[in-house]
Amino acid sequence: MRTQRRPQAFTLVELLVVIAIIGVLVALLLPAVQAAREAARRSDCMNRLRQLAIASQNHHDSKNVFPSASTTKLLAGTTNQVTSLSYLVQILPYIEQQNIGKTVNFNQHWSDTTNYDASRTPLPSFRCPSKEDGEMTFTAQPGGNDAEELNLLRAHFMAVMGAKKNCPIAANETYPASTYEMSASSTCGDAGGTALNGVMFPGSEVSFKDITDGSTNTFLIGEVAWDVGPQRVWLVGSASKTGVYSYNYTAKNVMWPLNTAYRAASGMPASGYYNNDLSFGSLHPGGAHFAMADASVQFVREDVDLVGVLRPLASRASGEVVSIAGN
Repeated sequence: MRTQRRPQAFTLVELLVVIAIIGVLVALLLPAVQAAREAARRSDCMNRLRQLAIASQNHHDSKNVFPSASTTKLLAGTTNQVTSLSYLVQILPYIEQQNIGKTVNFNQHWSDTTNYDASRTPLPSFRCPSKEDGEMTFTAQPGGNDAEELNLLRAHFMAVMGAKKNCPIAANETYPASTYEMSASSTCGDAGGTALNGVMFPGSEVSFKDITDGSTNTFLIGEVAWDVGPQRVWLVGSASKTGVYSYNYTAKNVMWPLNTAYRAASGMPASGYYNNDLSFGSLHPGGAHFAMADASVQFVREDVDLVGVLRPLASRASGEVVSIAGN
């Protein structure tokens, strides 16, 4: 009679080898999966930014000017108080957010109680999908002790107010920095001043004819989606009711390289950077997206030259010949 041999089980060594092989395969596969997910998020981010640029153009088609970084409509019964609503508020009707737009009181300051519901409404289309977590956000009214709250109410796509080298501009400044118009020296202050040489800045009324550098060569909106520090909700253009060129929260100057200048959280040592000068940047590896005035979207590397590329592209009429192809 033939005896049947019982099949042997895996030895401990064989089992460990199999587990090691599976571990190596997972380790090789995980970066590829993460890269694929980031590629999808990056594509989504580009599309969201493009839609905001197109909406800004539609605003131009309707009103003959691009939206301003902060509205300067006078409050009723005052001579110096303004609404200070962001450019994002102004383009709500052009991105199919009319219902949210109906909750905004365009005749009152953003901090007015009539705008509370709108200010507490998160809008995913204003945020980069690569920045999934909430961020510390100022929620108090201006002039007091700002409370910080972790939420999703901030915008990551901010208007480019223009290029800045210093504020005020030095009397002996050379070209092209001499063309980078800034707000009055009295407003340079602790916020950093406001560049007036871009397409969208507080109270701006810029049209295509004013962009003499060409719409394909001029920044309109850029990403501020990295760990830049506390900011305010998407509704806010400028913080103050009376200071048009004050702290700007949905628009920034281009003064520093990408992913460089940040604002320290409350209770932390000061960063040394002004709020209005916080860097554009993102969590995308290697750079950040910018929408140009022609509504095209470009990915700009974080190592791109600040003086020769970033600042010239931030100004609308400096006369410099700049291309970001290959950057």
